Amino acid sequence: MLKLRKRMAFAPTLTLPRFAGEGMMLAALLAYALLYASPYGLRVLTVAGVYALAAIGFQIVFGLGGALSLAHGAFFGIGAYATGILGSQWGWGFAATFPVSLLVPLFLALLVGLPVLRLESHYFALATLGIAQVVHLLAVNSPGLTGGANGLPGVPGIVLFGWAVPRGLPLAAVVWSFVALGGLLAWRLARGRWGRALTLVRDDPLAAGTLGLDVGGLRLAAFALSAVYAGAAGGLGGGTPFLLYHFRARRT
Repeated sequence: MLKLRKRMAFAPTLTLPRFAGEGMMLAALLAYALLYASPYGLRVLTVAGVYALAAIGFQIVFGLGGALSLAHGAFFGIGAYATGILGSQWGWGFAATFPVSLLVPLFLALLVGLPVLRLESHYFALATLGIAQVVHLLAVNSPGLTGGANGLPGVPGIVLFGWAVPRGLPLAAVVWSFVALGGLLAWRLARGRWGRALTLVRDDPLAAGTLGLDVGGLRLAAFALSAVYAGAAGGLGGGTPFLLYHFRARRT
């Protein structure tokens, strides 16, 4: 028994390279999309990519910054409505509506973030919940602009460089390309000086302020950046056939 334990102690162990698990998951997802996915499966995969981009933004404000923002869905909706309203009522293309879907949530986050981020813990969460409810009530009770509870019909799809992206695998690839870019940017920020400073603010704001870090500025930047991610996800979601079908189905 002792000899067996000694052999096990000196036995070689298998160590996987860094990010091997993520790479295998990505390869499996790619194989599924290319070889096995049905049209419905590709539609679900596309919508999953939209929500994945929004989740990356929430990871910035909550995972790194430690602030439970319940207004994230409101920023998502604002991005979607920016794409939907400008596309269906003004005839704007995706190349014009997508930047607006980023800028409008960013402006609102900066506007409300200055007073709201002074609150701590659950008070901040309740304040952001109030913001989300105000946005929801405005959307539902403005049928002339947002379509009210019936949603927006006639929202155009995504067009890139004159190419109307068809539903199915091409649309899923476009959405997940945005997810990859957003994930890479968030990863670089989290591993850099800004991300480490924000993590310190989350763990010990007093110590962060003692070291000379701008605690309020870091929190506001995280809140604003998460709103940009949510708006980007909403802008993509507003141009997907799934949400177009959803908007039309709610009118019947």
